[in-house]
Amino acid sequence: MVGLILFISALSAAPGEWPVETREIQALAENEPKFQAALLACYERERQTINEAQDKMDAARVAGNQSIVDDQVALIKKHTDILKQSFERAMEKYPENPRILVPYGEILYDYAGDAEGGLRSWELALTKDSTCGAAHNNLAMHYCHNGEYEKGFQHLDESLALEPKNPNYLFNAVQVYLVNFPQLATYKKWNREQIYLKAMEYSRLAAKLQPKDYELTCDYAVNFLAAEDFGVPVKWADAAKAWQKARKNAQREDQCFFSWLNEGRAWVRGKNLAKAEKCVNEALKIIPNSDPAKALLADIKSERGSKTKPREKAQP
Repeated sequence: MVGLILFISALSAAPGEWPVETREIQALAENEPKFQAALLACYERERQTINEAQDKMDAARVAGNQSIVDDQVALIKKHTDILKQSFERAMEKYPENPRILVPYGEILYDYAGDAEGGLRSWELALTKDSTCGAAHNNLAMHYCHNGEYEKGFQHLDESLALEPKNPNYLFNAVQVYLVNFPQLATYKKWNREQIYLKAMEYSRLAAKLQPKDYELTCDYAVNFLAAEDFGVPVKWADAAKAWQKARKNAQREDQCFFSWLNEGRAWVRGKNLAKAEKCVNEALKIIPNSDPAKALLADIKSERGSKTKPREKAQP
């Protein structure tokens, strides 16, 4: 409680300067709906820039290009500072607005390296509006990732009760169910099959709600692979169709390759080797030197050959 009081006091400090990049938002400050909409639009733009920079940084680090890594680190810091300062200025005007407190907590938690500050922001949001699903969902993920499972499950259930068709909450729930299933089984008093089937129900709904989202449609396809670990029979034709839908949303060659290869794996498991071979060949058109794809194709051809080879007549 003391930490939350200090956090509130910090938000009430003397006003500071808005970043040059977002001063046009400041001009809307007397109109809270327009101000909030502009601020959240800024949040989405800046967050996309940060995420793209993180992807470039990771790729450059793998490639050993330190100069690009350094450039992207500087870019991430710049845009994180823009977001952090803009939201701090916003909360000087509207310190009790949960729609501002929640993304501010995400900025602190995800980008600024201040997990405690993020948690305090989400907790403060709930003191202002206990029905804030986003705050519940963020706290759920934090607690589950840090081993406080009962708290995490409670917040997760609350977020889904408030917004049962929120694709992000559904996606997060799936990850929790499939990763933390031993703890969830104790909490819910469910068996492994019940946990998996509920996870797939959520995953399927998330993909249905946003059918053009690659991450959600790909995740649904991936989750078929977990079925056997939970003792649930798999309909591999359905898994293959899920990969087909994900591929329609692919925006990069590696995503397209991944979907072709995994559709091929699904057809192999479903004993349709002709379709499997076609899929793997398509994958190899994208990345011809892929060792996993070449190995899978060799296995498919070997199995197809053994099935079509005529049986020799027994010698008298």
